Amino acid sequence: MSRDLERARRLCAEPWFVTELASYRACGLPLWDGTSRLSVRHANTREAAALQVALHLELSRDEYEGHVFAFLTGIDPLPN
Repeated sequence: MSRDLERARRLCAEPWFVTELASYRACGLPLWDGTSRLSVRHANTREAAALQVALHLELSRDEYEGHVFAFLTGIDPLPN
């Protein structure tokens, strides 16, 4: 578990990740402002179940590339 948290912390510092995260919106507003500190924590039971569902959907569509973006809040559709 601690290895997974450390991996998640490193991911939060990756330029591609922060660019991707900054592109998501909810009700037209950014999910992240691009400057607030990102933090990592263990998922609770409900969140872990939602992550498993997202992972299985990615795998079933043959779209899994090592990371799954799963949101626990509603998000706006991404522009094409």
